Amino acid sequence: MAAAAQFRSPCIVTVRDPAEGGQNALSRARRATLYTQFLPQGAAIDIELRNVRALSAVIAAARERGVKVIVSFHDFAATPSAARLQEIIRRGTAAGADIIKIATRADSTAELHRLLALFAGKTPRPLSVMAMGRYGKVSRLLFAQAGSVLNYAYLGTANASGQWAVRTFRERLSELES
Repeated sequence: MAAAAQFRSPCIVTVRDPAEGGQNALSRARRATLYTQFLPQGAAIDIELRNVRALSAVIAAARERGVKVIVSFHDFAATPSAARLQEIIRRGTAAGADIIKIATRADSTAELHRLLALFAGKTPRPLSVMAMGRYGKVSRLLFAQAGSVLNYAYLGTANASGQWAVRTFRERLSELES
């Protein structure tokens, strides 16, 4: 907790569900306790779409503090159909998300195109979209250019396939923007 208070950059508080990549098999009650404990250090919280109902008290506490709510969806096996992706956006919006985050596996250009198509029209909430797998790295650059509002990179070691080191990601984005 003391280390979290020393961060100078905005923090996203995440206590990931094991079904969506969480490293520990924490109960929902324990996850709720951790969210609440770290809420004062957060600029945003990230809660999986599958858990918005169960963690509604955490979301309400975040709202009271002016902390943004990211509603996320992860699929480590594939990219869902276009219809399913639109349903995720609709459900995230209905859950009161400030930002909707979608992270899926994209091992084909069709999956990459399906994710990119999310930026073609107007969405009710800002999107943070990224892929893992074969097209993970290119997706992060492409979607940042297309309007993805949160673009994840790593400082020490990647925690998902497709992530760039922060410095390299900044350099590549700069090259694309010049």
